[in-house]
Amino acid sequence: MLDKRVTSVIEEASILTDAVDVRVDGVQAEVNLLKRVVGRDEDRAPISKVKVPDPKPFGEAEKVSITSMYLTGDVKLWWRTCLSDDASSNRDKIETWAVLKKELKDKFLPCNTSWSARESLWKSKHTGTVRDYVKEFSSLMLDVWNMSEEDKLFNFLSGLQTWAQTELRRQGVKDMLSVITAADRLVDFRVATSCDLEKKKKDSGKEKGKSGKGGRMESLRKRSTRR
Repeated sequence: MLDKRVTSVIEEASILTDAVDVRVDGVQAEVNLLKRVVGRDEDRAPISKVKVPDPKPFGEAEKVSITSMYLTGDVKLWWRTCLSDDASSNRDKIETWAVLKKELKDKFLPCNTSWSARESLWKSKHTGTVRDYVKEFSSLMLDVWNMSEEDKLFNFLSGLQTWAQTELRRQGVKDMLSVITAADRLVDFRVATSCDLEKKKKDSGKEKGKSGKGGRMESLRKRSTRR
């Protein structure tokens, strides 16, 4: 009886082994097929990418024409007057971007803009957040054209609070681009100024006054009730 069971188990194991062998052979055949397909793809020539042509640069006349479309108000009126006057007096037309910028600055930009911007830079101080100071300084610099990189850096750093100056000097910033990028990442640490302390004293005084008045009113109510 035992021999029959052993024989049966051996036969079942043999059948399973044959099935596994067949399965392994099938998987191996699939792997070989995939290898051949991949090998064929590698032998093929690489497909060239489609190159999109670069846009053609705008000519000077096109720059002037496109800019004129966005003029509004008095500037638009001035532009139309220029076109009419140039045509009637045979003057040279404004046909280059450089000439248009110069004409616009001469006509609409105050002559003391750069001086006023420099004065505002000198007065600009870091009193709020660092980001607000960076925005204000960058906006003022748009009207300053002939300031050296060293002077820009000095003006920017001198307007910062002491802790911000120390941190930026520790990072070793050397130019405006790096100093503005580093300053924009600083975590604001607002140092209490004398104005802040004075404001706190006033606020606390007001609170005490209110509490004092409230106490006197309460005592008067109690007295009137007793009577």
